[in-house]
Amino acid sequence: MRTQAPADARLRMTMCEARDALQAGEVTSETLVELHLERIDAEQPTLKAFTRVFHDRARQEARESDKRRKNNNLKSEFDGVPLTVKECIELAGTEADLGLPSRVGQVSHQDAPVARMLRDAGCVLLGKTNLSQLMIFNESRNPIHGQCVNPYDHGRSPGGSSGGEASAIASFQSMGGIGTDIGGSIRVPAVYCGIYGLLPTLDRIPNRGIVPGIAGQEAIRGQCGPMARSTEDLVALMQLLDPVKAGTYDPKVPPVPAPHPTDVDVKSLKVGVFLDDDVLPASPSVQRAVNEAVDHLKDIGCQVAPFRPPCTREMIFTYLGLLSADGAKSLASQVDFDDLDPALHVLWKMARLPHSVKKVAALGARAVDRDIADLLSGFGEKSVFELWQLVARARTLAKQVFDAWSLHDLDVVIAPPFATPPMPHGMSREFTVGGAFAFHFNFLQWPSGSMPITTVRPGEVRDKAKGKLARVAQECERGGEGLPVGVQIAARPYREDLILAVMQALEERVRETDGYPRLPTP
Repeated sequence: MRTQAPADARLRMTMCEARDALQAGEVTSETLVELHLERIDAEQPTLKAFTRVFHDRARQEARESDKRRKNNNLKSEFDGVPLTVKECIELAGTEADLGLPSRVGQVSHQDAPVARMLRDAGCVLLGKTNLSQLMIFNESRNPIHGQCVNPYDHGRSPGGSSGGEASAIASFQSMGGIGTDIGGSIRVPAVYCGIYGLLPTLDRIPNRGIVPGIAGQEAIRGQCGPMARSTEDLVALMQLLDPVKAGTYDPKVPPVPAPHPTDVDVKSLKVGVFLDDDVLPASPSVQRAVNEAVDHLKDIGCQVAPFRPPCTREMIFTYLGLLSADGAKSLASQVDFDDLDPALHVLWKMARLPHSVKKVAALGARAVDRDIADLLSGFGEKSVFELWQLVARARTLAKQVFDAWSLHDLDVVIAPPFATPPMPHGMSREFTVGGAFAFHFNFLQWPSGSMPITTVRPGEVRDKAKGKLARVAQECERGGEGLPVGVQIAARPYREDLILAVMQALEERVRETDGYPRLPTP
């Protein structure tokens, strides 16, 4: 249920607005932090966006920031701004448990570089935010920290696995923060909750000190990135995580300056558009959001054309085959079935099916449901030789996509971030491939951002629902009126500036439109 925004305008401020207010002496860091802590305490019982809150430390950091400001000794222009980070990001003296009982009590000894850089800039960390168990399904629920909910509709998911971060930012419990993304885990929660998120190029900002769900799985790697209530704030967070400095903390980060989005001439860009990933067409409301964004880009002067990436279907099932190649042994080594979130039960059982059983089941499903057949065929344990073959095929497919972009001379591509509006709780166990539009760019390891455009209108439910996936999608669409929907914008590696420039241009056009989602307060 959507309600009025918080009465205190200081809670509604974006990061950049807070920066300006602090510089003008209109507010203190201590006041901002106290307001946010009060809001967290009020909303945590309902939203469950947080896994831990640093009341005493945050207050102390705010007082120190105000003292630095008084002495004209600021660490950065964002000194004193309150932020949050996802549970999987290591902070000294706290756990990064991933919702796993087996990790409770495993305390980190130092901050992850991404958190250290925020603290080096004087930002105040309010707490850590909720996530899906093991970070591998599109909700944010686990047996330790409970069910995080969408501020727009408590019966719906905030997305996963960075749903706690998105829910906290959307409900004014945090001004912004850092999530992680291996299959849409920043971009889907961002658009589900009506905020903004960016998946940077792999290793563009440091991943060191971020606990992975599947340690050692390197074929498809996760990447951390910023989440906030405006594009301007995403730009600010990327600047605070400057790759030149980040390279001194994490050897995988190329210490190369990032181009700034203000240097991009948006009207000169060539934009490709795709709405069908050859597995599941996007919902009517999501397609409308993409088309509205396309119309805005055409008005700006962009050259826009339909684009169908090659091998999208094969990419999706190769992606799933790579992530399940250990036959769920990594999962089993970290959690007992009794402690496993119900959303993972189907994945657990499918990944552990004997190959002979899966082969027979896939053959039986082929005549009835092609999607289920392909999922069964590729999902599950593989020999080292089979894994290497699959990785080689994945790299070949990525080259084909790059060549297709070059052939069409594309600067960016715009697409759905997820096939449907926010799903009801519990639906993710049957709807993994709903996130296939987001998988696309994790598979490529390219940058991609997401943002809200509009809200679902009455009656925006697909007419036909042929096959199990379409029926689940139809169920997600029912009752979705008023929920946020948006777009995904992607570019080639190291061109986050193009993505952010396009997001900024779109935000300026859609933010004041009637359909634009207004952030709710529970």
